[in-house]
Amino acid sequence: MCNETSEKKPTDGIVHPLEPLTRDEIAAAAALVKEAENEPLRFETIELKEPAKAAVRAFKPGSDITREATVSVYKLYNIGVSIYTVSLTQNKILAVIHHEKACPMIQLEEFTEVEETCKKDPDFIAACKRRGIENMDLVCVDPWSAGAYQPGEEGKHVCHAFCWLKTSTNDNLYAHPIDGLHPVVDIKSWSMIRVDDFGNVPIPMEDSNYETEFQKDFRDDLKPIDVVQPEGVSFSLQGKTVKWHDWSILIGFNAREGLTLHNIQYAGRPVLYRASIAEMVVPYGSPEGSHFRKNVFDISEYGLGKLANQLELGCDCLGSIHYMDGWITDINGKPFCLKNAICIHEEDTGVLWKHWDFRVSHSLRVFSVRSHAFLWLTFCVLSRRPKTPRFAVGAASFSLSSRLSGTMSTVRPTHAISLTFQQCSSKIRHLS
Repeated sequence: MCNETSEKKPTDGIVHPLEPLTRDEIAAAAALVKEAENEPLRFETIELKEPAKAAVRAFKPGSDITREATVSVYKLYNIGVSIYTVSLTQNKILAVIHHEKACPMIQLEEFTEVEETCKKDPDFIAACKRRGIENMDLVCVDPWSAGAYQPGEEGKHVCHAFCWLKTSTNDNLYAHPIDGLHPVVDIKSWSMIRVDDFGNVPIPMEDSNYETEFQKDFRDDLKPIDVVQPEGVSFSLQGKTVKWHDWSILIGFNAREGLTLHNIQYAGRPVLYRASIAEMVVPYGSPEGSHFRKNVFDISEYGLGKLANQLELGCDCLGSIHYMDGWITDINGKPFCLKNAICIHEEDTGVLWKHWDFRVSHSLRVFSVRSHAFLWLTFCVLSRRPKTPRFAVGAASFSLSSRLSGTMSTVRPTHAISLTFQQCSSKIRHLS
């Protein structure tokens, strides 16, 4: 829980070697690394260093547990990432590897710094004025990760940004793309590398607001749907391990992958050792202007766990819900609690099977069985792009799905873009 109190030792209370790091363990790992470095650090991630599979398989409840953490840090103004391995059991650093050319994720705390850097830059301000924008408070800059492969980007932590405009404080900015304007920022020096300006494309100014405060009329023809389990839920929790039907699964969480599942067993038999989303990539594919640089690795460049939202009953999850918190580190190495980051619940998923015996008179011999499923999910939202990874188990099934919602990456259509996609469509039809 987010309000858990400190124990005598950081590792106290751990009952299985694969349980995610606690608040005290994250704080202890950060303290060890801070003590070893003599310069200001920024923390990318602090995660459990999972023990070898053989050690996990040999573990018996009540046995001694060795806990280690992997700590990824970087210097404020220098390229490079250092990966520390620390022992939480022995309270010491075991190893460190420095990757001198590596760049870390863009941290959540750096999002606003990117925007402020752009809005202070004279060239960026001038580019906005050429488009008739005078109030820079209404300009919004979304930081996108980018590789460094153009002149002037070598040896820098490059952020290639896209811009939108608000017409009021709570306006939906994605209705108003400032197309063709892309500031390129060095996150290490907090300086503008350049401003890519592909020409003044008119900004769509028609508002498209869907939030409640903008609505005047509400429909009343849809009645509430309640999900109730009057006899309670069918699952139980023992520490971080959930048991449902014949399934037994340990629930993990980290800043990079978000929700992870471990030691997955069915009727006492191992099914999967570990399940997670290793990466999620969206290759947008447009060759026009700077849009060719839209290629996001959501997990390795942002972190699904860092983007997990606090969930609320009746809105994000419906029914007899159990929530679990997630602990990560902030940019300064301080433990940060993502309250209600994981939602676990049961669902009725429809008819599992139905049978009718036509040989019996009057068609009375009909059998129908409902299908139940048990789900784990998180809502991970970066700006306009909510993603909902969902793991589910059924009577004899295991599945993963991801629901996408929110706003598309909006662009003002131009003749060149339309022509490009028309040509692509023509080639696809020809090939088919």
